[in-house]
Amino acid sequence: MKIFPIYCLCLSCISWASAQNLIFNPGFDSIIQCPSSFGGYFVSLAPPWESAGFTPDLFNTCGSTFFMVPYVADDYQPARSGGGYAGFGIYLGHPTLPVDADLREYITAPLKKTLSKDKQYYLEFYVNVHLDSYRDTYCYTDAVGLAFSPEQVFSDRPLFNLTPAIEHRGSMVTDTMNWTRVSGCYRAKGDERFAVLGSFRRLDEILVQLVYPDSINNEYYSYLFCEDVGVWAFDPLPDTLLLCPGESKILNASFLEASYTWSDGSTDSTLSISREGIYRVSANMGECILSDTVVVIRIKEQAHSPTDTLICQGEKITLYAPFPGTYEWSTGATSSKIEIGASGMYTLTITNECGDFTYDSPVETEVCDCPIYVPNVFSPDGDGVNDELLVFAACDFPFSIKRFQVFNRWGGLVYTSASGAVEDIRWDGLMQGKPMATGVYTWSMEYIVTTKGHPDQKTLQGDITILR
Repeated sequence: MKIFPIYCLCLSCISWASAQNLIFNPGFDSIIQCPSSFGGYFVSLAPPWESAGFTPDLFNTCGSTFFMVPYVADDYQPARSGGGYAGFGIYLGHPTLPVDADLREYITAPLKKTLSKDKQYYLEFYVNVHLDSYRDTYCYTDAVGLAFSPEQVFSDRPLFNLTPAIEHRGSMVTDTMNWTRVSGCYRAKGDERFAVLGSFRRLDEILVQLVYPDSINNEYYSYLFCEDVGVWAFDPLPDTLLLCPGESKILNASFLEASYTWSDGSTDSTLSISREGIYRVSANMGECILSDTVVVIRIKEQAHSPTDTLICQGEKITLYAPFPGTYEWSTGATSSKIEIGASGMYTLTITNECGDFTYDSPVETEVCDCPIYVPNVFSPDGDGVNDELLVFAACDFPFSIKRFQVFNRWGGLVYTSASGAVEDIRWDGLMQGKPMATGVYTWSMEYIVTTKGHPDQKTLQGDITILR
C-alpha cells in the first residue's frame, strides 16, 4: 500500500515514454488516507480520482471493516494489481422507475494530456462483480463503459449525454472471481481531457438478470469493482525517417501485448530497414487493430543538381526541398519550399543528422509557344467526374513526353509515366492499388520539343491537390 501526498502526483507529468498510460493512478493504489467507515471511504482518497456521480467507493489492503482488500464486506476479492481498487454502482433503482430516473455512480480523473485529434488510442479497464450474501437484490448487467469529456463532470442524474468510447455491451458481467477486461480502440476528437467510468445507457437499454431469481424484493442493484484503467496512444513510428548513406535502422512498434504485421509480411515487433519507402505496421490487440505508417527517405552519397527547369514568362513555380532538415536558400529563405518566377540559379543547403547537402536548381524563363496544361486538383472518388489526373498540350510542332512523375510531400515517388504520348498520362490517385491521402502533391514533367529540326529537352514542375 502506498500513501502519497496529493502534490506528488503532478511530479510524474514531467517526462513520459511514447507508450505511457495517460491515466494517473490507474490501479487506485496511491492514496492519501486508508479507507474506513470512520475516516472516509470515497474514491477521492485516491487522487486525482473523483466522483462524477454520487458516492463511489475506495478499497485497499490498509482499509478497515468493509473496505479492506481482499476481505471486502461479505465478499473476498484480491486486487488485480497493487493493493487497491474502486467500486461503484452501475444500476441502482426499481424497475418501475422511469428509464432516466435511476441512481448510479461514476468515477472520473483528468488525463495526463488532452487527446490528439484523429490519433488512435487503445483503452482498457477491468471490472469484477461484487455480491453480498445477505442481500438478495443483486443483479448482473452489461453496459459498463469508459467515456471522455472535455471538462470535469458531476451529476446526480445518469450521464446519458456522454457516449462511451469503449463499453462491455451485449453480454452481462457475471464473473465474481476473476477480473473481466473491457477494451477497444478509439480515434480521438481532440477535446478529451477527462475519463469517466460507469454506465451511460438508459434502463430499457441494459441487460439485467437477478442473481437470486426467487427474491421477492422488487429492487435491482448492480455493483462493480474497477481496476487498472488505461489509455495509451498508438504512435510508435515517426512520420518521416532519414537513412544516411550506407545506414540501416530498426523500426520498433512495440506496444503493450499486441501481435504485429508489417507491410512486408513480417510479424516481429521490430523491423530492420535499409531502403527507402513507405512502411506500415498493424498491431492486433484482439478487440481491435491499430496501425501506423512511416515514410523512409534515403539520403544519397552526393547531392545532384536536378534537370534545368523551364518556366513561361510571367508564371511562377515552387521549388521544394527533397528531404527534411534545416533549410537555407540562396534567396535567404529558410522554409522547405520557395516560389520563384525569374531566371537564375537557386541553391538550397540542407542540414540534418546525415550532414550538409547542396542542391542547385537552374531556372530559365522563355516565351511559351507550346501551351501545356496540368490541372491543379482532381477528385478520384469514382463519381465519373475529374477522377484522373490528365495532362493537356496544344503544340504546333513535334512534342513528346520523356517522363512525368508525381511526388508526395516528402519527395517519395507515387506515380510515373514514361510514355511518349501525353494522352497516356492518366493517374487515378492510387499507389500500388491503394488510394493516396487527400493533400498536395508535386509533379515534374520532362518533355522534348523539336523546333527547326533541333530537339530541346525541357522541364515543368507544379503541384496537384487530391480531394476526396
